[in-house]
Amino acid sequence: MNSIRNSAKAIIIKNGKVLLTKNKSQLEVFYLLPGGGQNKFERLEDALRRECREEIGVDIEVGDIVFIREYIGRNHQFA
Repeated sequence: MNSIRNSAKAIIIKNGKVLLTKNKSQLEVFYLLPGGGQNKFERLEDALRRECREEIGVDIEVGDIVFIREYIGRNHQFA
């Protein structure tokens, strides 16, 4: 049985603009909030700090949790 891996995303707003990362797959270009997966035994806020350093090259201050979404990809169908 596979374990569930949490992901943390940052909502970074500056001058009324939201920071997104531009990503490309073989079929499309899409945008995401910066952040990513939590490693085993890592606190969620530490995962968010690490991911933001990796993806956007900045140290962030982590605030309150704004939104939680349960999502398990294998349980969803994509068009």
